[in-house]
Amino acid sequence: MAVEPEVVVLTTNEAKNNLMLQVVFKGTDKLSVKFGFNTDTDTAEEVVNEMVRSINHRNISKRRHS
Repeated sequence: MAVEPEVVVLTTNEAKNNLMLQVVFKGTDKLSVKFGFNTDTDTAEEVVNEMVRSINHRNISKRRHS
């Protein structure tokens, strides 16, 4: 079964260059990750890496509490 991500813009500044986003992975666990994106200074690679680090950190925390 494929997991469908949904991207939600939580906040943005007036210039619309500094966004707080949330990606919700629809599935059994409803995993979600929040992260910031500055369109002037961040690259897509940096944002994806931040998102992956957040997911990995969350998975490590879940394993510790299991």
